[in-house]
Amino acid sequence: MITNIINRGDRPLFNRKYLMALVWLLPVAIIALNSLTPSSDLIAERIAENQLWLQSESTGVNIYFNQGSGLTSNDKARQTLLLEGLELRLATPEVQELLEQQHWVVRPQLSSLTTQLQIDAKEPVEAQALQQFIELLRQPPAVDWIEPIERINAQIYLASQNGRQRALDALLSSATAEPLAARTYVELVDRTIALLYLSEEIPKPIELAARNQPSTALQGKSSVAVRAQRPATLLLWRLDAPSSATSYLVQQTVGVLISAQLAQYPNMRLQQQLTPEGSLVLLEAGSSEAELITLLESLKSDPELLNAAIEQLQTRWETALEQRPEAWAEVLLLYSVEPQSLESAFRDLRDSAQEDISEILQHLKQPADRRARLFTATSS
Repeated sequence: MITNIINRGDRPLFNRKYLMALVWLLPVAIIALNSLTPSSDLIAERIAENQLWLQSESTGVNIYFNQGSGLTSNDKARQTLLLEGLELRLATPEVQELLEQQHWVVRPQLSSLTTQLQIDAKEPVEAQALQQFIELLRQPPAVDWIEPIERINAQIYLASQNGRQRALDALLSSATAEPLAARTYVELVDRTIALLYLSEEIPKPIELAARNQPSTALQGKSSVAVRAQRPATLLLWRLDAPSSATSYLVQQTVGVLISAQLAQYPNMRLQQQLTPEGSLVLLEAGSSEAELITLLESLKSDPELLNAAIEQLQTRWETALEQRPEAWAEVLLLYSVEPQSLESAFRDLRDSAQEDISEILQHLKQPADRRARLFTATSS
């Protein structure tokens, strides 16, 4: 049977020349294939404060505007206004002229934490042109903001009718938060901006002076009771902002670990929001606080569960890099941590995970920093 597979009649399917050619060509093919796949050992380079460079065959710059926790109605309203303002500025003749001169294509994008402008360029982005572009964006659009603000407020009001959203607003927003106004756009674009450069050659950084720094203190009330359609308990903890690439992965691993153990509790959910100002861990249960505390007491990080969580997280990151090669560099940039390759960060994670994650789990077993009770007319 084996002879029939290898031989075709009396002539071998692979002769000595073919085999020698394979010996030489296979390593070349492997190297070529690897060059086509985003690598987890690429390291972004910090070229200035809030500016990172990632070597890439594509050319462009990503501009990030950080807008708070992304969990409150106030954050969402401001992000919506900022996006509309940026789109209005992009449509102005002076900005369009600059984009045409530079052959740039600019695409606005949103995430839960940032408003982003992605510049796709045919040639390396010149520092002077980029500086001019940002200064143009910081000028307020010549528009009457009354109608847009009324529309945004109406959208946010409808969203805030959800009891859970009202609870988050009470826990995380200041009661004295300023309403949206025409000056809000200028305040938002004057906050710290972060830049991620994508190019083959290292670029020249630009000046990025921020004139308006938001407060990083945790706002809101420590405890609230809110009427909702269904009863529930919300417990919220704030963790220190990640201080390194590895500590970022530690906090992500905690989320994966807890989610896996919550799978047997269908009425409970975990929401984790890692922000540059401090990470938020939110546990929600459609039951009593006592049941939630019992669950927290049972959380564990034995080696088998921990290794499974790390493997799952690493697989997610490898998939993310295939879809967006700059995804890891974004984390390093937005959290202002020392650049480190994803591969190296996961090696360090495996070395320190047991101790670091056990420490966070112990913190979560302490009384929550914020708590909310959602009640109905019958449960009150």
